[in-house]
Amino acid sequence: MNDKDKAFELNYEAIGRRIRTARKEEKLTQENLAEKMNISVAHVSGMENGNTGIGIQTLVKASNVLHRLKDFVQSACCTI
Repeated sequence: MNDKDKAFELNYEAIGRRIRTARKEEKLTQENLAEKMNISVAHVSGMENGNTGIGIQTLVKASNVLHRLKDFVQSACCTI
């Protein structure tokens, strides 16, 4: 991977940490968040741990449910 590609590489661990923090601030369980996003609890867990890739649609759903679009977009890429 060259430097240009790395500039747009998603940082799943950073996104996951932000999702977990936002979920807890909203006082939601992983089960609550999964239900609101219409995804599985395993997917929420994987996202929060940085073990599961996060597509744009899923990131938008999470940001809408957790009211954190700006935070999630900023954490999505290493550099822009």
